[in-house]
Amino acid sequence: TITITSPEEGATFSTLEQVLIDVEVENFVLGEDGNHWHVYVDGTSFGMVMGGNTDQALPGLAPGEHEVSVFMSVGTHEEYENGDAVTIIVEEE
Repeated sequence: TITITSPEEGATFSTLEQVLIDVEVENFVLGEDGNHWHVYVDGTSFGMVMGGNTDQALPGLAPGEHEVSVFMSVGTHEEYENGDAVTIIVEEE
């Protein structure tokens, strides 16, 4: 499983702040055999996080409400169905 540990659901950021996503995984070894995780913002790919990294910055988010979702992925980029998601709010500074 993969769980977003930060930010919390409904967290608010200003356009000047860095949004940093932190995840925790269970029963899945990041970096082993190409295992990694994918990040989506509002359903659009925001990239993949390789190695054992458990955080990812999301620079340049436009003001408004955004759904950030994450999914574990094997080396062939096949995603596990069960991911996690939070909704955050970015306010104009």
